[in-house]
Amino acid sequence: MTDPSRNQLQRRLGGIAGHVPAEQPVIFSGIRSHRFTSIAEINQALIECVRRINERRHTRFGVTRRERFEQLERAALKPLPAADFDDAEWKDAKLHPECYVSVEATYYSAPHIHRGKKLRIRLTLNQVEIFLNGERLALHPRDRSRSGKRINIDAHFPAASVAYYEATQQQQLSQSLFIHPDLNQLVVELFNADVYGNPLLRYASPSTDPVPSTQESLL
Repeated sequence: MTDPSRNQLQRRLGGIAGHVPAEQPVIFSGIRSHRFTSIAEINQALIECVRRINERRHTRFGVTRRERFEQLERAALKPLPAADFDDAEWKDAKLHPECYVSVEATYYSAPHIHRGKKLRIRLTLNQVEIFLNGERLALHPRDRSRSGKRINIDAHFPAASVAYYEATQQQQLSQSLFIHPDLNQLVVELFNADVYGNPLLRYASPSTDPVPSTQESLL
């Protein structure tokens, strides 16, 4: 005896999209008894089955599904996005007084006028986006080094701060010497220690040549 609930379920599944039940035997008839050894092999066989169906002439309309698609549907299609869909993870973070949010041991800058505010961080595979009340404040490349690196956009910082950080190494050496020789020696050691990424020296990228000594910098 046939289970009526089973028949009802089959009818419901078969009724999806109207034409599906009539084509199910056609799709599987050629591959039902075939033994496959991989998912890729199965997919290729299904692609060939669908191609045959699309090229078969419909008795009611007098055209194939492929022809009907080309005549009526293709022009209505919209182009695919230029980039693949990027899955995202959201986090909350507070903008530090130094104009950074901390995400996975990396610091990303955001406009200084929002210091102290709670921001929303959108993390994708390659990008970090910073939002406030649905408005995007900043977009950065994502860094996964977890090394305390600081990623900056100059416009996010007060003008006075930018001017200070853009001072050259030689200017900083001269200023430190003017303040005190011990401070000058400390700055020299910091430059030579390859501490790029420290907020004090974030624009002082290490050069290939060693920083001159205090005496040499005065010449």
